[in-house]
Amino acid sequence: MTKSTHTSRLAGNRDITLLWVAIALSAIFVVTGCSNGGSQAAVPTSGGISQPPTTPKGASTSPTPPPTVSSRGNEIFPVTKDGVTVKKPVLKGSGDSFWVGVDVTNTGTNPANYLTYIRLTGPLGYNALLRVQTATLQPSEASSAVYTARDESVGAIIPKNPTVVIVQVFRTPA
Repeated sequence: MTKSTHTSRLAGNRDITLLWVAIALSAIFVVTGCSNGGSQAAVPTSGGISQPPTTPKGASTSPTPPPTVSSRGNEIFPVTKDGVTVKKPVLKGSGDSFWVGVDVTNTGTNPANYLTYIRLTGPLGYNALLRVQTATLQPSEASSAVYTARDESVGAIIPKNPTVVIVQVFRTPA
């Protein structure tokens, strides 16, 4: 065996080892259902510091048990919870973030403001949290917009089909 053949075999073994590590990590993320080591959502703020979402004063919230409204990859779209509808994310041309279409409808009988947290995750630790806030909506009125979701961590691997979870919906009477 020549030296160059031996070197290429070692490089091939390293690549296979890295592949198995990536597969093992993705299995851990799928089994635990969490990619940030905790169960509470974190909201990026300026300066890169994360803080958990808090309930706005006077707001009613959706229940906070483990989210049951989600979509893995392209299985179930749109995702809907408490008057909030999230459409299938579309990878932006730059390849570093997603466009996410969100519709918020006031399902109550009085005017209200909505604050919603939506999480996009992927099998190799991708984790983007989207914060959507509406102006005052009249009963049955809807607000539709497209937002950009991006994982700000260094080296995040962009999933082809991210999992989407509506984490929490806050409804504050106007």
